[in-house]
Amino acid sequence: MNVTVAPADTGKPPKIRYGGVMTSVVSVTLMYNVCLGGALGILIPKQIAEITPDGKVGALAMVTAVGAAVTVFANPIAGALSDRTRSRWGRRTPWVIAGGLGSAVSLLALGTLGALVWIALFWALTKMFLNVLIAPVNALVPDRTPPEKRGFVSALMGLAGFAGAVGGTLVAAAFVSRIPAGYTVIAVGLVAAAVSFALLSGDRSSADEPRSPFHLGRFLRGFWVSPRRYPDFAWAFVARTAMVLGFNAILTYQLYILQDYVGMSLDEAAELSPALNLVLVVGVIIGTLPSGALSDRLGRRKVFVLISSLTIATAGLAPLFWPTVTAMYVFYAIAGLGFGCYAAVDQALMTLVLPNAKDNGKDMGLLSIANNGAQAVAPVVAAGLISALGGYRSLFGASVVLAIIGAAAILPIKSVR
Repeated sequence: MNVTVAPADTGKPPKIRYGGVMTSVVSVTLMYNVCLGGALGILIPKQIAEITPDGKVGALAMVTAVGAAVTVFANPIAGALSDRTRSRWGRRTPWVIAGGLGSAVSLLALGTLGALVWIALFWALTKMFLNVLIAPVNALVPDRTPPEKRGFVSALMGLAGFAGAVGGTLVAAAFVSRIPAGYTVIAVGLVAAAVSFALLSGDRSSADEPRSPFHLGRFLRGFWVSPRRYPDFAWAFVARTAMVLGFNAILTYQLYILQDYVGMSLDEAAELSPALNLVLVVGVIIGTLPSGALSDRLGRRKVFVLISSLTIATAGLAPLFWPTVTAMYVFYAIAGLGFGCYAAVDQALMTLVLPNAKDNGKDMGLLSIANNGAQAVAPVVAAGLISALGGYRSLFGASVVLAIIGAAAILPIKSVR
């Protein structure tokens, strides 16, 4: 299907291959999350548990926090640089290819390591390249899709994200006794996704587009978006941060929650993790596509975020009071429905609060700090809660509270219905 869209940066109305754009965006989003789900959900925790069984909680917090902290800066910088890129291959494609190749090489190295410091270093390097890969892909959505279609686009990206996370755990679980092979499979997939983006996205040549002179001070000042001038952008940032922080703390420690809270062995927990994530993704599928289509039809985003946030808060009550395998299944099933609805509209809502259309890459990168910053903080906060409050129960209580905060932060947004 061809859709005529006027790009924000040039005002020209070329015909674009909408299906090609969506296929390329979804393929990269899928593999990006396969990497996160497989590496951070199974492979890295397994490596760490074998190196330091007694210190695994703190060690995993350190490794994931270092990696996520690097990406807090990598994503907006990569997005801003892609805004300024002028090449025959377009603004976004060169960065996607570089990110795919770089993350693949660093993953291959990660599979050979047996010391915590090197695992932390190469995971940080991997996360840097992953964000070089994903930042320009996220910018392509406001670049090339009309606002009335963004609920559907957001739904597809959200579905790809959760499917990728589950697929990643399935791949990693299959190679849990052959960790280097697991990293190799993921690395090959990332390169294939980057190549598909180059072939299908239709990223137009930017070689002849005007570009303002580069000034370091002006470039750095551009990363500040005043909450007073752009309050909707600020509230959207707060809402996403709260949601990601609460749920990511649980996902990061999923393997250890099953082992130390539910009472399974490490191998049993590794075997159960893909099944739980499969339940999650089924819920996401059920909640995502209908919510995205309905959101586009009604022209409303906020009510879907409110409903999904409260659904996720409700999900956390089951394992909070009952540390059983059944309660974990209930949590993932209900949370899947909530996150399906949330994923269907989150990206669409974010694209509608951007301050300046010519800076889509930079501004989407800034909003990604809500993801990456929360991921950086989540392991540290989670480890602190586990230590201070005596166990993993506190993580589920915190997720309930943060989901409610995320819902409340959506209410003051005025520019989106």
